[in-house]
Amino acid sequence: MNTTVTLKSLLNRYLRGECSNADLQQLAEKVNNSNDKDLRNQLETVWFEYNTTESLSEEDTQKILTAILSSKDNDGRANIWTVRRKWFLRTGIAAACIVILAGIGAFLNQTFDQESIVITAKPVNLSENVSYVRNVLLQDSSIVILQANSTIEILSDFKGSTREIRLVGEAFFDIKRDTKRPFIIYSSELKTTVLGTAFNIKAWPNQNQIQVTVTRGKVRVENTETKKILADLSRSEKIEYSKTKIPEIKHIDTFAVKKTVDWIKQDMEFNEMNLKEISVILSKRYNVDIEIHGSKLAETLVVASFIGTEPLEEILKVLCSINSSTYTMGNGKVNIYQSKK
Repeated sequence: MNTTVTLKSLLNRYLRGECSNADLQQLAEKVNNSNDKDLRNQLETVWFEYNTTESLSEEDTQKILTAILSSKDNDGRANIWTVRRKWFLRTGIAAACIVILAGIGAFLNQTFDQESIVITAKPVNLSENVSYVRNVLLQDSSIVILQANSTIEILSDFKGSTREIRLVGEAFFDIKRDTKRPFIIYSSELKTTVLGTAFNIKAWPNQNQIQVTVTRGKVRVENTETKKILADLSRSEKIEYSKTKIPEIKHIDTFAVKKTVDWIKQDMEFNEMNLKEISVILSKRYNVDIEIHGSKLAETLVVASFIGTEPLEEILKVLCSINSSTYTMGNGKVNIYQSKK
């Protein structure tokens, strides 16, 4: 069966409401690949042969014709509909063509806007510096948010009596509670031990001062050289340590705590950014590949703000609720799809 007959057959089936999803797919492909003149000729032929009991009023038909006649071909001439205007009014072909093309157009938008936008995460070791903030989920389900140009080194397999890491730079920790296995962070001369809490450590190698700020729970801070306990800190307390000064313990207010950890939400306030731009940030921050199925979906503008400590799934739920999309997650990859209406 040649292309013309196939298109004609599919159009006939479409008019009679007999198209399966596979037929719609094929019809959409044919329409998408046909030039305007051939497509219009086919529509005329099919409608002329189609016996229908439904008809539009003269007024409705005239409105449709007006819309059609307002368009011009590429060469500036009135299009083919002008020549047969009176005949169209009698047969209703204009209405039929609008209905057919509108239906196929909707199917095309749903089916053929499938240009996938793929954002691939570059594999980066946690001991390697990068210029962006990273959200790291450790094997014990603890969360570490690494400031840009900061690194951590896992010092134990988390299966023994302790969970130990080394930090260079700045990081926020939200540690999963385990009374049998304390979590220990080494940062320059300090050793910070916790059972389960949230806190921030700032220990840049080019700065003399080290800060530990607690946002929830309790932590113990020791000097690794002298083995001396410097402080047992609770919520809204911080210690400022340097070799040249006596360690200073401060009780700070909620605003000061917030200011200390404000860096966490870096790049997580999206003000009219499109989904592709947001996905680039999320891909790097959470170390996942993201594929957006549909170029129109990728260009959808979003306004949203996050704290920065949220798991990726929570962020995706919010983003998808904003732009009427859905997502799947698995094996280090996220797929985002336009929801079917």
